[in-house]
Amino acid sequence: MFGQEVEWEELPENKMSRVKIEKQGVNLFRQTDWLEMNEFIISMLPKFENALSPFLKNIK
Repeated sequence: MFGQEVEWEELPENKMSRVKIEKQGVNLFRQTDWLEMNEFIISMLPKFENALSPFLKNIK
């Protein structure tokens, strides 16, 4: 459905959890990686939202 491995990260000290995907091989502090990171976000965010939206509707 999503096509990317998703990681569930429990944050018990904050009473919440995080669902995330990561782009490997890039560094936020390396300006030459910024374009690649932006392209990743632009391409993956709609897919991520579409995959999660049915579950989020049940929570609201």
